[in-house]
Amino acid sequence: MKVTKSKRILGALLFSSLFLAACSADEGNTKKQEAIEVAIESDQLEQYFTDPTVLEFTKSVINTKFKDFKLPAVYGGETIDTSKFKGKPFIVKYAYSGCSACQQTQPHIQKFMEENPDVPIIQVFNETDTKESIDNFLTTTGTFEHDLMVIDNQDVKFAETHKAKYTPSLYFIDHNGNISFATIGSVDETRLDAYMDLAFNHVPKELYTPRSKANIIAEVENKK
Repeated sequence: MKVTKSKRILGALLFSSLFLAACSADEGNTKKQEAIEVAIESDQLEQYFTDPTVLEFTKSVINTKFKDFKLPAVYGGETIDTSKFKGKPFIVKYAYSGCSACQQTQPHIQKFMEENPDVPIIQVFNETDTKESIDNFLTTTGTFEHDLMVIDNQDVKFAETHKAKYTPSLYFIDHNGNISFATIGSVDETRLDAYMDLAFNHVPKELYTPRSKANIIAEVENKK
């Protein structure tokens, strides 16, 4: 498969560093999901990921249908129903309050949310978490609660359904309800922007306009 110069530059910028720490989560069995043709071919992922753990996870969930769930919000009292987000791209982050990588990532998640209010991020916490543990998580990370925080449970089994063996796990869901990209480990807002452009580059422009890819490529070119 031919790789364009811009893709090589973007790939090198995004994925040349070593896989950042992630916390282990309980592994569960998952039914096979129907493969959906989306933005990134499975064999393209090796251009971007050199860490085998990340590559294995991403290949296991990319191009599959996201399984909708309903869970009560930790703050605000409403029920979060992911089926209501269909038609526009959104992101789901699976985390555990005691995970150091999740704590490291949370301030970047908050900043990313502030800069990208049109792309919702639903934060699903491990089923062993409680409102109190999430309160402590927010205090530790110096971040704030929001209405899209929920806790996994035995009815939904988010971690099992979406093969979340590690936290944090990030899923990028496109306008058709497909997981078009996924990754694990610590991230910052620059990587989140780049991941999002990679995940949603096939989404209609009226729903999502790529913001960071051109700037990142230009920045790398200017350093040569």
